Amino acid sequence: MDMHGTQAILIRKLGLPRKVYNEWLYHESTAWEQQEGLLKQKIMMYFEKHRQQIGAGKMNIYLEHGESIDLRCSFKRVKRLMSVIKLKCHSRIKRHHRIKQVLRDNMLSQDFNQVTHPNQVWLSGSTEAVYGG
Repeated sequence: MDMHGTQAILIRKLGLPRKVYNEWLYHESTAWEQQEGLLKQKIMMYFEKHRQQIGAGKMNIYLEHGESIDLRCSFKRVKRLMSVIKLKCHSRIKRHHRIKQVLRDNMLSQDFNQVTHPNQVWLSGSTEAVYGG
């Protein structure tokens, strides 16, 4: 098998048959592949429009109600396409910044006559009320 040129050298180095290379080179996309390409573009547009905070469920709703796309797509298809183009929802998790309070020992033991100056000891009480589920 005598092949000449840069193409032939590259094909030989990659270890590919020439037929595989030519099929890839002269491949015509099918209707399904064209739909997938259009859906990928729309998914990227909506994903950037919503500041990367939209998942596959909401994305599916936007694609179904969009004016520019007249084809139906399922949730699984949208999820698969988002994983193919490596898009992941970056929604922020709400954090409750609560400071844990440390309980102190009962230093006065209800003997309030130890105080000699004003503002030497301050006291407070707390009650915990459980509500809800």
